[in-house]
Amino acid sequence: MARSGDLVTQARTHIASAGKIASTDSTLALAACHDAIRKALDAHAGAMGYRFENSPGAHRTAIEYGREVLGGRLDSDDLDEANRLRNRRHSAEYGEVPAAQIGANEIEHFAAVAFRIVKVVAAELAGTVQGARRPRRPR
Repeated sequence: MARSGDLVTQARTHIASAGKIASTDSTLALAACHDAIRKALDAHAGAMGYRFENSPGAHRTAIEYGREVLGGRLDSDDLDEANRLRNRRHSAEYGEVPAAQIGANEIEHFAAVAFRIVKVVAAELAGTVQGARRPRRPR
């Protein structure tokens, strides 16, 4: 649980950082939003005894995990947007999308999505720690 708590803290920091650098480094801000979501979902998986493999497709697997395990609590539109963010970040990081095409409004939108996902994960983890409703294991 300590690792999971640290990942949620990092995720929250990434969201705050994305807002601060959106106008000066939009590519990094986009990556921060993406990492916030990925780390939050990784935190939940870790608390459940799972770990995502460091291999191609792992970021997609994290979103699929969120849809499968937290689907009743995470908004499916937010998970769709998380996947769109994953693709957008990839395109931006590898030069397929010029940084000038990533606006502050887009960063703000993705930061809001990340915030909602991190909030749900943090609440789920708090319930696990306090002995409340235990998150269900993936099928």
